[in-house]
Amino acid sequence: MYLLYFKKKIIGQYGVHEWDNGFISLDGAFRVSSEGKIDLFFKVQKKILILLKKKLPYSSPVIVFHKENLSANNLHKKFNFKKIKKKNKLNFFKKYIKSKKNNVSNFYIKELNFDK
Repeated sequence: MYLLYFKKKIIGQYGVHEWDNGFISLDGAFRVSSEGKIDLFFKVQKKILILLKKKLPYSSPVIVFHKENLSANNLHKKFNFKKIKKKNKLNFFKKYIKSKKNNVSNFYIKELNFDK
């Protein structure tokens, strides 16, 4: 989990999770202040994806977010996340959503395939 600071004040957080099965997800993006530039989360996500591509080039990071979360939807569109193709990976994240007592149909589950 990364805390985001602006002028020595926490203004948000952003998370990366590596699951026991090797899957990686971006999660926990949360802004608690309007301070800082409007493109802050875009820049943070871009930097995290660059680092993941460099350190784990064969990974395909996953995002899971509620369909009504317009901010997340707009952010992730800029990175060209696509539907997950591998059934076992998709089923893993569906099971995770259900474990949190949520309806899977209310969520987008997508991945980013790095250009090899």
